[in-house]
Amino acid sequence: MNGEKNFVIKIIDFSHKKLFDEAIGEEAMVFIRKVSHVGLGTAFSTLLTFPVTILAGRILGSDEYGRFALVQSVGMVFATFMTLGLDTAMVKYSSEVGEYDGQASIISTTYILISLLICLALGFSFAFHPQLTNAFSIAQEEFLLAILFAFLFALLNLSLNTLRALDRMRTFSLIQPLFAGMLFIGFITFLLLDVLSYELALYPYFLAYGITSATVIVLIGRYLSHDYHKECAGTLLKYSAFTAIGALSF
Repeated sequence: MNGEKNFVIKIIDFSHKKLFDEAIGEEAMVFIRKVSHVGLGTAFSTLLTFPVTILAGRILGSDEYGRFALVQSVGMVFATFMTLGLDTAMVKYSSEVGEYDGQASIISTTYILISLLICLALGFSFAFHPQLTNAFSIAQEEFLLAILFAFLFALLNLSLNTLRALDRMRTFSLIQPLFAGMLFIGFITFLLLDVLSYELALYPYFLAYGITSATVIVLIGRYLSHDYHKECAGTLLKYSAFTAIGALSF
């Protein structure tokens, strides 16, 4: 694998010399290595997640797969309200700071804010669940699964964006296949039970989201040791307001 990477980098360096009459810079080389790590991780994870998507559609059938897709869709809507773009703001400002204390303050504050948003979203969901189930034309059981999906999906995005904020792209590239592998193994396991339903099809996602998020949080735990910073919160909320508007409009 390292030999293949070095060969690719040599090709890129050679092409750069031919085009610009100079060797590629060190910063550009670092960037290329990071991109190659993420690219390989994404490609490998896609090889595992793509069959799951295809098999789920073929095996569940139109009715069960429709309920499966509905739970995911409603869950992603609620996941947007659980983060409101704060994880994106965290990536922007943490990467700009670049030093431990500043990054730890931004990341800790982001996690506190998102924890509050998750509590508010959960409280709102359970307080108004009859109205929400009617609005989304969804059964109560499906609605509860959608809320669980939203929580775990929001947690996954937050943890992965934390790696991006810390520029840990190599770890990010390794986490992607870990998630995809757990999803694939979980789905195949339930498939072998020969009792696959839309609920059982969701469980591998819950498992993969939860374990992946917990793994990342353990890895970046020392950045969560700082207290809430009001100044950081104000900056994060201002930026997240614009990203949240874009996400909601989409």
